[in-house]
Amino acid sequence: MLKVLTAVSFSVRTSQKNSCPVPSTPGDEDAQYSGSRFLGGDLPKVCSLLVSLHQYPTLFTALDPFDYEQKYSEAEPYKEMGDGGRIWKTYVEESIKVDANQVADWTDALDVLLVFAGLFSAVVSSFVSQTYQSLLVDHSEVTSYLTYESINLQRAKDANISLSTIPRSELAPNSTSDPSLTAVCVNGLWFTSLTLSLTTALIAVLTKQWIHQYMSFSQTGGPRERTQLRQARADNLEAWNVPVIIGLLPVMMHVALGVFLAGLIIFL
Repeated sequence: MLKVLTAVSFSVRTSQKNSCPVPSTPGDEDAQYSGSRFLGGDLPKVCSLLVSLHQYPTLFTALDPFDYEQKYSEAEPYKEMGDGGRIWKTYVEESIKVDANQVADWTDALDVLLVFAGLFSAVVSSFVSQTYQSLLVDHSEVTSYLTYESINLQRAKDANISLSTIPRSELAPNSTSDPSLTAVCVNGLWFTSLTLSLTTALIAVLTKQWIHQYMSFSQTGGPRERTQLRQARADNLEAWNVPVIIGLLPVMMHVALGVFLAGLIIFL
């Protein structure tokens, strides 16, 4: 763009030296009138503006937010790596932008995952609370069997029939549970699904705490100190595989949903 301005300013200076002579032919006069009309009817002012922009090129560089040479002054000689060095200021500013975008994506994903995990866990819990009873001894059924046996014994006694002929009840107060294979499979799948869902929610909460701690580095101190602190936390975040964990959480929820649907198919 500076090359274009140079050419324009050169042509403007040439035209100024010639005092912008009046065209000699009718065709030139029409062209001059059309050009002046296109530029707003004030060609000398426009030419003067272009010359000023050429003389002050920093007007363009000041608009570039990534031109850190213009944004931050150069450090003193032999102190470029000191606390006031341009490299640390540039790193701090760029890292804040990168971390803000990355953390915003992570936070949005974790918030959606927490809402889904909470609703899903509530639904699975309502199913489990009903089917879990099939794994235990039904004491109401035991009471019914014992009551029926007691009635039969009373009738046998009244009819002078030997009590040994009355069959014993299949259930007793100390009977152990003997659930069916279907009940075991359904409850096993649904408990597994509930465990995965709650584990996902727990890890998501812990991850949000890690992210909050990662972004809460102190705003005090020099740029070099803040750079070292941020880089140390970023290295620890990678060492603990936090990005990988965040990526695996949706997979765990998908597995939990699939396991629940498998148990629902068996139950029905």
